[in-house]
Amino acid sequence: MKNKLKKGTRGSATNYITRGKALKKLQLTLTDFRRLCVLKGIYPRDPKKKAEGPLKTYYLAKDIQFLAREPLLDIFRQIRVQKRKIIRAKSRSEPGTLKQLRESMPKYTLDHIVRERYPTFHDALRDLDDPLCMIFLFSSLPALGHISADRVKNCVHLAREFQLYVQQSHSLRKVFASVKGMYYEAEVMGVTVIWLEPHKFAQKLPRDVDYKVMGTFLEFYECLMRFVNFKLFLTLGLSYPPPAAVFSKLRSGTAESGLVADLKQDAGGEMAKKRRSKRDRKSLSVSHESVSAAVQAVMAAAARKEGSQEQVDEEEELAGAQDGGDELDNEDDSKTLLFSGLSFFLGRETPMSVLDFVIRSFGGSVVCETDCRSVGSVRGKITHWVVDRPKLRGEKRVDLEYVQPQWIFDSVNAGILLPVSLYSPGAHLPPHLSPFTKEEEDGYRPAFSEFIERIKAGDTSVLAESAFMLGQAPHVKQGRLELPARREDGHDHEDDAMPAGEGAKDGAGSSRSSAEEEQEEDEKVLDARAAADAKSEEKELAKMMMPRKHQKLYETIMRGRKRRSAKMQTVVAKRRAIDDA
Repeated sequence: MKNKLKKGTRGSATNYITRGKALKKLQLTLTDFRRLCVLKGIYPRDPKKKAEGPLKTYYLAKDIQFLAREPLLDIFRQIRVQKRKIIRAKSRSEPGTLKQLRESMPKYTLDHIVRERYPTFHDALRDLDDPLCMIFLFSSLPALGHISADRVKNCVHLAREFQLYVQQSHSLRKVFASVKGMYYEAEVMGVTVIWLEPHKFAQKLPRDVDYKVMGTFLEFYECLMRFVNFKLFLTLGLSYPPPAAVFSKLRSGTAESGLVADLKQDAGGEMAKKRRSKRDRKSLSVSHESVSAAVQAVMAAAARKEGSQEQVDEEEELAGAQDGGDELDNEDDSKTLLFSGLSFFLGRETPMSVLDFVIRSFGGSVVCETDCRSVGSVRGKITHWVVDRPKLRGEKRVDLEYVQPQWIFDSVNAGILLPVSLYSPGAHLPPHLSPFTKEEEDGYRPAFSEFIERIKAGDTSVLAESAFMLGQAPHVKQGRLELPARREDGHDHEDDAMPAGEGAKDGAGSSRSSAEEEQEEDEKVLDARAAADAKSEEKELAKMMMPRKHQKLYETIMRGRKRRSAKMQTVVAKRRAIDDA
């Protein structure tokens, strides 16, 4: 007779383990266990069958076995023992022993965990959104309670280093100013990275947040960002960490003169050795390349003598593909270097750090009002004056363009320099559209988005409409831009207007009577209704032939479409109400 299986020997009872048993097995406190799980990327599970009740927290047994072989376990135990000795020395009032114990506190690093969780560099880049958001968040927090001043300072340095790489590589793609802060999107080595930078103001720390857990995440993210920044700087041939003189030049506006030189002059010996080894390999391969080039030349001459046309066609195709690739590269350069050749003067009332980062990332130069003694000292060096005041101070210069900060963000998202007249100081600004929303999914397209697309398409008439700030455009209503309404056929309603004389001539020259025309229109309406009814009947028949599973899926899809169309109609109605007000 076959032996019966005992309860708790197979299935979820052995695959999962409760948190209490895990603590006993690892001999850790709850705080150290949570800390270790955060660092190793292990989280609780929700099994279908909970062997020891639904009120307990379960982990995979394999994960706990994985934690049992972690080298940090011994260090955590040593730290716990050291803390007990410190408490005992305090109670006995032994200052010498207390100082010695604090200096001999065990230390650890997280380098092996970073290499373990991210085997390749692209894996780290794909998971860079959360570390960047956390680093930028703590860089703006005050040093209070569990947040030490050294940690805040380290976060500031890591954030500046990453921004410096984005500026030098021109990797920034999108910018959006929201209530929470500034959203950025950058393309780092083919990977899209999105992060949030809070606004620069005094932060209030809420009391219902566990800053110890956030500090554990931040500890791992700091180590990860050091790895990532080092690798990114290495790809550009720059030294890491960058010297402090680089950031001082960025603040003073003189970074263009010697920024790259300062970054490259402190490069380590390893980078120099790598460059020398690459040059040696290239010199060794010169002879092979020259021989192969000579062989290819002889073969090409023989092919021309034989009159073979296939090789010529292939060369033409390759040349055409290369020309197409060059055109794409030129388009990318025009977008990434949008502000190339432009110099911006930032007023002290503008968000200087944000504008400085965005402008330099797209090839522009920046001069801040707080760094120059007077406006006359930079006369002739600037092309745009960024103002965030309702009125200008002093006289308006004719050789400058005065814009508000939103012009920079909207131009970056649009990929072109938008008309400056829309963003003049004190003007009612157009809507700041989010570049992260997909208009195809929402089904609604804002009017200003259509306005930008017409500018990209080369429509010259739209530039005349942008002069509404000066009171010269016909489509102006209470200081807001109103684009001409368009019908479904793509023509303006103004094109439908015809002189009365021409209409009378057409009516007199028509041979058909009004009764015949009405009859033809009625027939067209009836035919359209019949076609619609036939189409709906075909859909119903096709739906009846579907399996029940497919019918439910089809109904879910149709409900989603109706919900999106209703939402779009609501937004359109709100827009019409605002325009009519």
